[in-house]
Amino acid sequence: MQLFYHQSAESESKFTFNKEESGHIVRVLRKQTGDIIYITNGKGALFPARIIDDRANKVKVALLEAKHHSTRDFSIHIAVAPTKNIKRTEWFVEKAVETGIEKISFFTSRHSERQNIKADRMQKVAIAAMKQSQKTYLPEITGLKSFHDTIRNAKESKKWIAHCISERNRQIAGPVPPASSHIVLIGPEGGFHTDEILEAEQIGFQPVELSPYRLRTETAALNACQWLNYENFNNKR
Repeated sequence: MQLFYHQSAESESKFTFNKEESGHIVRVLRKQTGDIIYITNGKGALFPARIIDDRANKVKVALLEAKHHSTRDFSIHIAVAPTKNIKRTEWFVEKAVETGIEKISFFTSRHSERQNIKADRMQKVAIAAMKQSQKTYLPEITGLKSFHDTIRNAKESKKWIAHCISERNRQIAGPVPPASSHIVLIGPEGGFHTDEILEAEQIGFQPVELSPYRLRTETAALNACQWLNYENFNNKR
């Protein structure tokens, strides 16, 4: 099944795709008027839709009956300092969406090597990964904030900070409470400053060890995502 995304699906019963998506539908997939394609709005709904106008720069569709997918009983939020090589951060976003994640946010910290990020570009990467993996939920992507604001605004019930400072007590990544919301902080290439770890711990973040080895930022972020997905799926067995 080839999956398409349109944020207006459901709020509008008929709508038009942009030039890029329209060209893919008509020129690449050879779809034409009367054909059925599948669309998600990124909010859990999957719609079969009939093409009613097959112009290559303005494909118009009419939605048919929707199928709604339920949300997960747990949620994963990875807050990460973007890497100097932005392609590595994009790789993490792509793989995290494929693995399963509810929110990705970005922050700057003492050792950050990147002070800017294009949230709209990350959104495009997330949309492409959602379509490729045939998911119907698009994770929330937020722009760059300070480390302080990120930890102070965290609403999740389980809060984790991953770091490599062996002198500080850390829990080895293992079983987690079922049906919980989680946030994991992943630092920049230079790691967290000890003051940042202390600040996070003081407001309830628990240090966690994701690996006995030193991981790249994007690898640690994906590892955290896989850990929480595995443990929550394991809880259902």
